[in-house]
Amino acid sequence: MYLSQPARKFLVRTAVPVTIVMALAVPRGCAPPPPLPAAPIQDPSAPTHDPRVGPANYSDGTVLVRASSNIPEPVIRSVSEQQQWTVNGVLASALVYQRLTLTVEGGEKFEGYAGGLSIPGAGIVWGTLFTDDIQRLYDGTESFEFNAVGPYLNVNFFDGRSTLLGHAQLGGVSSVIGIGGGTGTWKGEVA
Repeated sequence: MYLSQPARKFLVRTAVPVTIVMALAVPRGCAPPPPLPAAPIQDPSAPTHDPRVGPANYSDGTVLVRASSNIPEPVIRSVSEQQQWTVNGVLASALVYQRLTLTVEGGEKFEGYAGGLSIPGAGIVWGTLFTDDIQRLYDGTESFEFNAVGPYLNVNFFDGRSTLLGHAQLGGVSSVIGIGGGTGTWKGEVA
């Protein structure tokens, strides 16, 4: 194999020494951490110090804790059981700053400003908004997050306690690819 003079100089002066240094340095920096010390496994029939927490097995480095029974179970509904609303809107992206506008047909308009990471561009989208209670969505939305992959856009709306209030599944003509989240509000009159 024939190499030109500049290519040989590059290999001898730069590439080979860097490769040798990396070969010596990287394995030390990437070594896995030492294993956790194994603790004795408790007898499941033995009483524990806290009756709500069962016996722990430390041999695999994890601890399992039982959930408290006083926490209410979330109500999970299928998409077919939720209210559905037709929406359209615009998503504009400037790499780390995004602006989203969505309008519910016959309803209010959402304006949101987000930070995230996405390919700069814009998109015109339309689709369906799913929610259990449209008025609760309008009144309670404080934040949102989006996932954009070209012609597909998903937007999730949250209240001040990070509870999901609704989500929109949209398609359209868009060059935006990325994720982000921020704050926004609904404005307008409910029809």
